[in-house]
Amino acid sequence: MAVPETIKVVGLLQFQQALKQLEADAPKALRIALKGVGNIVYQDAIPKIPVRTGRAKRSAKLRADQRRVEIRAGDDVPYWKWLDFGGWVGRGRSGRGTGSVYRKWLGKPVGNGRYFWHSFAEKQDEVQRALDMALLTVARRAGLQADFAARREFLTQDAADRRREVTGG
Repeated sequence: MAVPETIKVVGLLQFQQALKQLEADAPKALRIALKGVGNIVYQDAIPKIPVRTGRAKRSAKLRADQRRVEIRAGDDVPYWKWLDFGGWVGRGRSGRGTGSVYRKWLGKPVGNGRYFWHSFAEKQDEVQRALDMALLTVARRAGLQADFAARREFLTQDAADRRREVTGG
């Protein structure tokens, strides 16, 4: 499975600033909306994390501010990277017969991981739709008019132009 690109919202900073000028509670609503979008990936990934003591699963945290959503895990679990990406861990760390444990490597250059990136790749279309709806809802509550159809048409045209430049057609 290919590593998905992050979803970037062009003009989110200006959108956030406009909301702040219109209504005092709008930035909070934006943060809550973005956290709801991130929750799609979070809820899909959490059941996939294996449980022995539960420390790794409990270390997963969903955070959002007005510009980004992030899911962090393993801040207090030293074996998180091994659990998510694989490799050798334990005594010796060099191979069989040394007391170390091996998990298939999914780190760089592939970079997929087993849990959050994998769930994001599976749910990317759903996340994009939820993000569009969340931003539209926040904008309408603040009294702004938003037209995502025009944005999508612009992005589609821009992507087609870039393909033509690359292929020379």
